[in-house]
Amino acid sequence: MEINVRKGKLVEQKCDLLVLNDFEGNEAAGGAVGEVNKAMDGLLLQIAKEMQFGGKSGESFIFRTNGLIPAN
Repeated sequence: MEINVRKGKLVEQKCDLLVLNDFEGNEAAGGAVGEVNKAMDGLLLQIAKEMQFGGKSGESFIFRTNGLIPAN
């Protein structure tokens, strides 16, 4: 496994895994989540809502970007 840390716009990074953080009670999609959601035409938050993701400690979800951004 190779792990790289890069500086730049998340929505421009070609990678196999893009890690984002979100916190319980965060209703506004800002920062990295907002940037990726906007680039994906709202799909990120739609999937999070469908999966009932709440940002609780220890909670996570994995999704495909379907080619909307360079990250897989």
